[in-house]
Amino acid sequence: MEASVTNPGASTCQLDLTWDAAASVCPGPITYTVYRSDTSPVSIPGDLLVSGVSGTSYNDTDTLVSGTLYYYVVQAV
Repeated sequence: MEASVTNPGASTCQLDLTWDAAASVCPGPITYTVYRSDTSPVSIPGDLLVSGVSGTSYNDTDTLVSGTLYYYVVQAV
C-alpha cells in the first residue's frame, strides 16, 4: 500500500494525506478513519482525528503545530 503526507506550503498549517484505495469482498461503500499522534505508536481509538472519510485523501488542518513530527494511521472501514 502506498501512502504519503505532504506539506502544500499553504499560508496555514496543513498536511495533505493520500493513500491507496482499499478493496473489499463485501458489498457497500468503504470509508476511512484517520488517527494522528505526535508520538509513536498511534493509539487506536484514542488518537482519532476523523472518521467517515469517503475518498482516499484528507487535508489535516486540525491544530497542527509547525515543526512537530506527526504519525498517522488510516484504517479502512
